Amino acid sequence: KCYAFRRVDAYEGGIGAFATRDIDKGELLLREPPIVTATLDTLEAAVAGLDEARRKKLFSLCDWRAERDGTEKTALGVFQANGYPAPTKLHPENAGLFLEFSRFNHACKPNVHHAWRAGEKLVFA
Repeated sequence: KCYAFRRVDAYEGGIGAFATRDIDKGELLLREPPIVTATLDTLEAAVAGLDEARRKKLFSLCDWRAERDGTEKTALGVFQANGYPAPTKLHPENAGLFLEFSRFNHACKPNVHHAWRAGEKLVFA
């Protein structure tokens, strides 16, 4: 099958994931490892450890506070706007940032289901 979604410029400068074909209920739409995992305490060091290309991708994600206030994006702002739980046995409080998953609807009534398994974010219709 072809990809079920594509990234599209949405509203007010946002980027979203939009269906490109009919999607079957339960179909796997995305399997994605995080670009970074961290806690609030380890975030700055984790981002500093990324190469320049990965840092640039990380900062392509939304930091709504910076956008609202007209200030520069911060790793904390991006993390708070886009982070999802990504626990491990060693670090149960970890959250992860996902470049593609961050483009899916974050609504209170989303139309996809997501799960964290074996170091990857899985998204199902």
